[in-house]
Amino acid sequence: EGLFASSEFSESADNTSRIELPACVAECFPDFLDYLYAPPSECYSIISRQNLHGLRYLANYFLVPRLLQASTAFIKQDMRNMVMMATYLRMFVGSDDEDAREIIADAA
Repeated sequence: EGLFASSEFSESADNTSRIELPACVAECFPDFLDYLYAPPSECYSIISRQNLHGLRYLANYFLVPRLLQASTAFIKQDMRNMVMMATYLRMFVGSDDEDAREIIADAA
């Protein structure tokens, strides 16, 4: 669900917007900003196993397809580790995320 379509978005008289994010996602917000403002040569190094879920959530929420693509590429690369492959497959089973379906199909 995108930011502007959600009931979590409101604008106040002082032209500020307030959004509510799950705590685990909010912790990744500095990494999200780093990704947005990093030079293209450095933005991929911001994505890690620790912030992947939060960054994907924020990419969907704020409509940043470039970050979704980068996180999908990170997962595909990281799935070369069999332990991580099992982790990602468990994370995506039953997901309606198109990228998740592509990742699972590539892993099969």
